[in-house]
Amino acid sequence: MSLGLYFSSDTGANAYSAEFTHVSPDVLMFTDEALEYTPVGKPSRKYDLQGGHRETRLPSTIDRGGLEGQTARYIKYHLDRWRSYHFHDTSDAASVKQMSDLQDNRYLHGDAGNIAAFLHMLRNAHPAHYGQIRDTVRMAFPPFDDFVAEPSRLNPNKILLTWRERGRRQEFGPHQLSDGTLRFICLATLLLQPFDHPNAPYTITIDEPELGLHPYAVTLLASLLETASKQVQIIVSTQSASLLGALDDPASVVVVERKNGASEPRRLKLESIDHWLEEYSLGDVWEKGVIGGRPHS
Repeated sequence: MSLGLYFSSDTGANAYSAEFTHVSPDVLMFTDEALEYTPVGKPSRKYDLQGGHRETRLPSTIDRGGLEGQTARYIKYHLDRWRSYHFHDTSDAASVKQMSDLQDNRYLHGDAGNIAAFLHMLRNAHPAHYGQIRDTVRMAFPPFDDFVAEPSRLNPNKILLTWRERGRRQEFGPHQLSDGTLRFICLATLLLQPFDHPNAPYTITIDEPELGLHPYAVTLLASLLETASKQVQIIVSTQSASLLGALDDPASVVVVERKNGASEPRRLKLESIDHWLEEYSLGDVWEKGVIGGRPHS
């Protein structure tokens, strides 16, 4: 397996490449790892990190300093800002339903295990964004009033995702939310965060975000995705015709099909489906088998 990543900036271009092989006992081993920096108007400088290791050598390269270390730091910084989110686990043992450290609020974790601390930070540092999250959750779950977002009275260094219903003073915990509502809270928090804060992601990937959501919440989700995508790159995998049908921009859709033992992505050719979209949503067109992306032998 091999990969190549390229990053352009005003001062030049950075590149990272790696090759892997499978070795016993069932692990991946680097057979090659390399960096490259090309300043504007100057020759490229390549740095070979060689192979024979199981973990990337970017951190040790950063520690060595110099231009090689600066190149490694730039690449690692950007890779760290590509974050994958998966909110499927809503069991009693799920991280999102547990206490989290109050200070663990630099960015939202991939499983939203620190969502209470993150919301507490947003309420204090970014109240407008916090208000958007609260109001959006109210749209999907009308009984919802607000998050409590306060540290535990018994342990001020810990915080739990607690909330109130409209017209009631009683506080409820995350285990008193439906799975779909809890997932929507996670999605709204992720997509309505301020993307200009220092630790915000550059690229977000979400796997099947529509799972367990009420149909109206799916429509809200489509709007959140399209709004957030104007500020950050978002890659979403979905099998929901409802989510596709709620999107305003068919050009953003990539259809993936299995061909010759590999996944083959292709963008929609809008000119071939424009006449369909005059009468049907994109989700309807997909269900009719017009754009592919359906199981086949």
